[in-house]
Amino acid sequence: MEFYLARLTSYTPHHHTPGAPPSRINTLIEQWRTPNDSVNLLSPWTSDLTKDITPIPCHSHNDYWRSIPLFEALAAGCTGVEADIWLNDKAGSEDLLVGHSLRSLRNDRTLQSLYIKPIITILEYQNNFSTAPEEGIKKFNGVFQSSPNTTLTLLLDFKSDGVKLWPSANQQLEALRSKNWLTYWSNSTRKINWRPIIVVATGNAPFDLLVSNNTYRDVFYDAPLNDISNPKYDSTNSYYASASMGTLGKIWLWRFSSIQLGKIKTQIAAANKKSLKARYWDTPSWPGYYNATSKLNIFKGIRYAAPPLGKLRWQKPQQPYENRTSIMQATAYPPRCPQSNDAPMPANYNFTRSGLGNEDCLFLSVWASPDAKGLPVMVWIHGGGYGGGSGNNDFSELANTNSNAFVIVAIQYRLGAFGFLSSSDLVASGGVPNAGLYDINFSLQWVQSHISKFGGDPSRVTIAGESAGGGSVMLQTIAYGGTLGTSLFRNGIVASPYLPMQYDYDGLKPEESYGKFADAVGCSKVNGSVFGCLVGIDTIALQNASAYVSANGDYGQWAFLPVTDGEFLIKRPSEQFLAGEVNGVRILSGSNANEAPSFVPQNISTTTAFNTYTRSLFPLMSNFTLDRLQRIYSIPPTNQGPLFATAGDSSPTALNQSVFAIGQQQRANNLYSETTFVCPSYWTASAFSQSWKYEYSVPPAQHGGDLNAYYAPNRTYLGYGTLSPAFRTTVQKIWGRFIVYDDPTLPTDVITSIINIGNGTQTGDDISAAGTGIWPEWSTKEHSDESYKMLNLNMTGGEETKILWTSADGGVRFNVTENTGSGLRADLKIVDAWDWEGGRGARCDFWARIGSEVPELPSKDLNKDKQKKAKMVNSVDDQTSAPSIEVTNLTYKFPDSTLGLTDITLSLPPSSRTLLIGANGAGKTTLLRLLSGKRLAPTSTISISGLDPFKDSLVGVTYLGLEWVLNPIVRTDIGVRELLASVGGTHYPERRDELVQVLDIDLDWRMHQVSDGERRRVQLAMGLIRPWRILLLDEITVDLDLLSRKRFLDFLREETEKRKCTIVYATHILDNLAGWPTDLVHMSLGKVKEWGAIEKFEKEMSADSNGNSRLGELVLKWLGEDLKERGPRNNQGSAGTSYLVGGVGGYGSEKKV
Repeated sequence: MEFYLARLTSYTPHHHTPGAPPSRINTLIEQWRTPNDSVNLLSPWTSDLTKDITPIPCHSHNDYWRSIPLFEALAAGCTGVEADIWLNDKAGSEDLLVGHSLRSLRNDRTLQSLYIKPIITILEYQNNFSTAPEEGIKKFNGVFQSSPNTTLTLLLDFKSDGVKLWPSANQQLEALRSKNWLTYWSNSTRKINWRPIIVVATGNAPFDLLVSNNTYRDVFYDAPLNDISNPKYDSTNSYYASASMGTLGKIWLWRFSSIQLGKIKTQIAAANKKSLKARYWDTPSWPGYYNATSKLNIFKGIRYAAPPLGKLRWQKPQQPYENRTSIMQATAYPPRCPQSNDAPMPANYNFTRSGLGNEDCLFLSVWASPDAKGLPVMVWIHGGGYGGGSGNNDFSELANTNSNAFVIVAIQYRLGAFGFLSSSDLVASGGVPNAGLYDINFSLQWVQSHISKFGGDPSRVTIAGESAGGGSVMLQTIAYGGTLGTSLFRNGIVASPYLPMQYDYDGLKPEESYGKFADAVGCSKVNGSVFGCLVGIDTIALQNASAYVSANGDYGQWAFLPVTDGEFLIKRPSEQFLAGEVNGVRILSGSNANEAPSFVPQNISTTTAFNTYTRSLFPLMSNFTLDRLQRIYSIPPTNQGPLFATAGDSSPTALNQSVFAIGQQQRANNLYSETTFVCPSYWTASAFSQSWKYEYSVPPAQHGGDLNAYYAPNRTYLGYGTLSPAFRTTVQKIWGRFIVYDDPTLPTDVITSIINIGNGTQTGDDISAAGTGIWPEWSTKEHSDESYKMLNLNMTGGEETKILWTSADGGVRFNVTENTGSGLRADLKIVDAWDWEGGRGARCDFWARIGSEVPELPSKDLNKDKQKKAKMVNSVDDQTSAPSIEVTNLTYKFPDSTLGLTDITLSLPPSSRTLLIGANGAGKTTLLRLLSGKRLAPTSTISISGLDPFKDSLVGVTYLGLEWVLNPIVRTDIGVRELLASVGGTHYPERRDELVQVLDIDLDWRMHQVSDGERRRVQLAMGLIRPWRILLLDEITVDLDLLSRKRFLDFLREETEKRKCTIVYATHILDNLAGWPTDLVHMSLGKVKEWGAIEKFEKEMSADSNGNSRLGELVLKWLGEDLKERGPRNNQGSAGTSYLVGGVGGYGSEKKV
């Protein structure tokens, strides 16, 4: 018993060497591709994989995380495997999905493919393709060749509703049942008849349904160990009696207490008395420590992912795989990840060993009240420019200020080249860009799986961060195109969200950094794979190379940053935020008054120097846009004078005045501040249906200064105590209220408790503006008194203090003024963020609208990209050469590896009007999104006038789909004038007015008051205002009435004839289309069956219309033929007049990703 209990405190079973040769297991893993392959790979099973394996009584818990879960579990000798099963929401599908959470479900990982079919194949080989003997004969061969009488336990954890799931689960087992391979209880013999497999149901499994058959049972129940005395549980219906390890309570000093030992012994004895196996699932609490001062349990350095070493470098994070024979102590912060600084740094900069990070750094820490249960959760993501920082912060004060009302998690993620290396070679060699972002996402999955053990509620998670941490929150909200919903978090807090240039994964800048990194470690001239060489390089060399390349890059920048990769980041934030395609529900967004001085060269004193600086930031920006930029950021003549903080709502403004600089230098500081930190905070707030905005203005209000208010001691970041106690409490309460109540505003009683000292005395701090009913939600409503309102956080009083500030390169030093002392008082006000600092809202709108010109390469070798950009920009107005579309051997897989398109080749001529015809699920939307550059197609498969639509970020290609109207933002009280202005209506007034007339739009409409058809007209106008040469329409006219559709189609015809544009139009509505298309493309099941000019198909068009157009009759003929080829859904049905083949169907509807 003592040995058993000691083993219980080891978080996973004892490590032993698998009987199967590791090389054989690795070969199986490398060959694993599809469910069918998983069966075919079993042919050598009996001969060389299990012959030396001795089965041991271990349970492979959550083993579906592994590449080939059943095989790896059996190769390790485990006699028990577990699968979490879910109903498949896909219409008509009866197979059950396997995964730990909804987020992890994939259509190719099913109970059949991962377990049932492989088990059948194994047992057929083990039993020479004969079934098990009939009742009363015990001999059979199980899955282990060395121990054929060993029964394998298949534990099915019901995750969906048990009553709904039971019929499908029972049916899935029929394939094993029909072969007599399931262990069963028979009422006739009153005993258990053992067979190769015993199935046990747990989780949401419905006990009453499992035991409803009184004569025969072959699915046994996992009885509740804490209710083991209940007489309804016995060996005729149950196999296990289980309880969570958490029911035993916290384990202190790494051993059970006498009370816990007594409880365990009693439960095991009670289970044994009923001939049931006692099972404790989950793991014991991590042995952290209790802080008596903060009254928090603190667990430091909990591993959430496998060490990203060796072949796991530049791969997506993996589940921890090591088995432990000792207790993991969680009493010290984990090692930090390898660090890289921004430029400029000394050219010969190298780490000493004491300064090295540790690649094995994917850990997190937890702060929780000892009695926490079902509390909200805040996940903190540290900043550091994606190159530095760690999770070693103390959040005790933030927790205590909020009465320990939420659980706090602080994570670490890969940084610098280890987390953000990117290039075409890396991707082609099997590496992944944005590894650090995948780490963060993976840690959020860990929170979903495990935070309940610490008293947290996984459905109430808020992710928060500052600088690159805030930027990471921002990027998680747009991850996977904003399709994750609330599966990983509900809310977000972004403080000074860092949005540097976001290049394409194979852009010149990432390629340049990749080449320099490879060259620094001697991998650039290898004969084999550069990436393969990097994977094998010593960590010290790699860490120094990462630091060297980053420290010798562009001023104030890091070399390795998030990129648009086509999977995790599909669009740039400004573009995706404008579309409202976000994960989560609400946002609290903040920025600082002076974000930029540490990131901008401090030698800009003339207009020429300012223009040179802007050109270095945006080298591919057109001269027209640069002229607009210089006008928008124009400043009045500024004489040299004192440095002081601006008021924000009066002159002078941040355009030319701050505590750090004046004139042209401040002009440059403000420009960078707005493009990189402030405007992203505006855009993030505007993307969500519910959000709040604040600004931290306490002088000097430099980047990072607000951390003094959130959790850091008052003197940590460039200051000597600039905040009053009431100010810090207020800010921490704002965060806490948002985390706990989804609303950062402070009720009256909270405000009173903050400013009351006692005996009727108050602090004098004015924090009333943060009050509920006073601080409004962020709104972008036009002509509304409540639009663009934010909370300005400032201080008054105190004594002026000078503190030495030094520029990033050390070349500029001067004293900055801040206020300190006992006379400090909080001064909070509600301000107009649109007019703030001389019109910041309009400037941020400018940056959002020219987003495609911003993330371009600041590099010396620009000729090729300049020519590409110039070609597309010029082609927008060039009516002498119409664009063409070429598709060559295009095959596309979705992120879950399912096939979307197969070997498509097309050539659509210039000025053509092409109809894309196909049934639902044919692949039309996927093709259009690839053509538009919204998805990353394989290299050289799509060409638009010789350019790649994704990699070259083409100007002049417009895609309009149905999802816009479904966005809740466009159903709110927002005006048509405002919407049209937001997409360039004021810059193209003639174009705007023409579309308003063609589409019969009333400029005074409010979007929450109009019909869906009227809302569709506005969408069309918004999408077509900016000049375009290629238009991709996806079912976009579905809501228009007959007359509106005709007028719109006539307008499009003129666009192709007069402006020489090219249009591809997917539709199922053929009204008014007679004579409209010049070309047809027929798609079915992800393939193009035929395409060409309309004349090619006229002979197929029936002369007898039956009330339909000739085109309509042709389409009906095509779709009927497609249906026959596809076959019936769900692999059911027989061949006949409806289908050419029986049981081939099941392709289903197209995936909207």
